[in-house]
Amino acid sequence: MTELLPLVRAGARFVDGVEGIDDPVDAERIFHALAENGTVQMPLQKTFWSIRFGALVDQFGIPWAINCEQAPSVAGLQENAA
Repeated sequence: MTELLPLVRAGARFVDGVEGIDDPVDAERIFHALAENGTVQMPLQKTFWSIRFGALVDQFGIPWAINCEQAPSVAGLQENAA
């Protein structure tokens, strides 16, 4: 779990998320590790803004939001470059 520390932004009472996740497999791994012995508030799932998003409270009472950003498509990058 210590490998997650560089990715975490801490708020006053709320850890508002884990940043820099762009692989759904990593999002699943992180979400399930944090959810162990905790309470899932919103299962990790596809949303209109993200390929994976979920919210939970870990076993220590700390709320988490995991957001897996969709990497820009190659086609989209080529269109923007033109």
